[in-house]
Amino acid sequence: MTSLNAPCHCGSGKKFKRCHGKPAARAIRQQLGPPKQHFSPLPLDNRRLRIAYLSADFRKHPVANFITPVLEAHNRHKFKIFAYYSHQHKDAWTDRARRAVDIFRPVADLSAVGIDIRRVELLG
Repeated sequence: MTSLNAPCHCGSGKKFKRCHGKPAARAIRQQLGPPKQHFSPLPLDNRRLRIAYLSADFRKHPVANFITPVLEAHNRHKFKIFAYYSHQHKDAWTDRARRAVDIFRPVADLSAVGIDIRRVELLG
């Protein structure tokens, strides 16, 4: 598949999306038909919205510097926060992330199939 920002294969010097991208997109839409039914989340019914984070960076890592304060800032009365940690290393940053969420699960030894994402509404 050609990247939309790659030079067009016809040699025009334009990006693919500017040269042949629109006709290609139109052809794909015709083949696929109308959009499928959109996801409709279940009503909350006085329960907390469940949000899950999946990361290998709940440890001493630049990403942890940014995501840990986000985890700590969630309104725990409105949101139930899950964290799935996909790395083996544990340190003070891992402990801090564990304290910042409702459910913390190490999943480094599990395949992606082992994570039940049906339990959450938002996965980031």
